[in-house]
Amino acid sequence: DMGSLMSQIGEATDSTLKFQQTLSFAGVDNSTINTLTSQTQDYANKTVYDLQTIQNTTAQLAANSVPNYEQLTEAAGNLNAVAGGNADTFKSVAMVITQTAGAGKLTTENWNQLANAIPGASGKLQEAMKENGAYTGNFRDAMAAGQITAAEFNQAITQLGTNPAAVQAAESTNTLEGATGNLQASIVTLGQHILSDLLPSITSLINWVANSAVPAFESFYEHCRQIWQGLQQWAQQNQLLVSILGGLVAALAGLSILNTVTAFSIAVSVATR
Repeated sequence: DMGSLMSQIGEATDSTLKFQQTLSFAGVDNSTINTLTSQTQDYANKTVYDLQTIQNTTAQLAANSVPNYEQLTEAAGNLNAVAGGNADTFKSVAMVITQTAGAGKLTTENWNQLANAIPGASGKLQEAMKENGAYTGNFRDAMAAGQITAAEFNQAITQLGTNPAAVQAAESTNTLEGATGNLQASIVTLGQHILSDLLPSITSLINWVANSAVPAFESFYEHCRQIWQGLQQWAQQNQLLVSILGGLVAALAGLSILNTVTAFSIAVSVATR
């Protein structure tokens, strides 16, 4: 619905800003950041994956100094697609890659998470890692012993994920999910471009409200509250005068009502003669 799309547009815009900030903090130059921003946006548009997951994964891999981090993220998305995964399982796959990069080795816990998300890729990944010399003998024993490094795990993902069949699976719009995701991505991208242009004005307005309008209102409210408290204190200290004034107001109100009734009665009397 429209509310969901607007939320996605806002999240995508914020995601890109945070993505650029993280890459800058990681020491990536501005030219590369601009290129990566364009590449991640393009990949999100061609697949069913949301921009936040792609950019967050790429940025975390860059922060962990993983070689060819942008290619690894896309390869993981392609492998997820060709193994029968979807947008939700890709989030698990992305988490496994970033956690493995942080640990420096493939752990049993992370492997189980990956195997549960895309079981169709399990056998192919083991085969690729063995062929590359990442381990010998029993896979799980080698993994438990910490023999399989993050680099060797990433190498297998990149090999399988850059296969033309995997690339085609990720970019396919033949399925309902693919076609719907592609349309949604196009709408979100358009909205993101519009929001990015308006963002400086929007943030300026928000900051003005937060830093000027709200304090001014709070000050006005506090001033009114102090006046009211002062009136209450004055009334407590001058109860006799307040009673007299109250009686006078009531008397004047009663007199006004009496005069109104009298005038009305006279008018009716004159009219009926």
